[in-house]
Amino acid sequence: MRFTNHILTLSILALSACGYHLAGTVSSLPPDVKKIAIPQFSNKTLRPDIENQFTNSLLDEFAKGKKVEVVGERDADAVVKGVITSFENTPISYKGGDVIQEYRVTVRLEVSLIKKADESVIWKDKNISYFSEYKNDPDVAIAEANRDAAIRKIAVDVSRQLYSNILEGF
Repeated sequence: MRFTNHILTLSILALSACGYHLAGTVSSLPPDVKKIAIPQFSNKTLRPDIENQFTNSLLDEFAKGKKVEVVGERDADAVVKGVITSFENTPISYKGGDVIQEYRVTVRLEVSLIKKADESVIWKDKNISYFSEYKNDPDVAIAEANRDAAIRKIAVDVSRQLYSNILEGF
């Protein structure tokens, strides 16, 4: 029994020494950052409206999380700046030789969190890349709906990861 207690104690000490923590319990935000703004992302691609999907998805994620207040830029302590740098829609499988069966949508972004008081960078990632695959369809409306669903999935996945990276330090 005594041996088991020593192992348990050593395990706890080892985990705490290496910086282990439970998700959702640590914030990488400076203590003076209580309010953030999430203005419209910039879009450097030819894909219309994609910036709205990513901005709205990130706003939704922060609203669900309730760890920091989201406000307008004027009232914010820090601002999330996002740029969609690339949108690719690439065929990945074919049927019957030359009929595209499936596509992969890939979106690349640069996102940073800037402290307003001194314009310092709190967090930054210039190489965010996510993809999702979707089925093509002879009906153009269905194919476009499938592509749009893939883009929405990417926006949600990116937003969850950004929320975690910005607030939880992962």
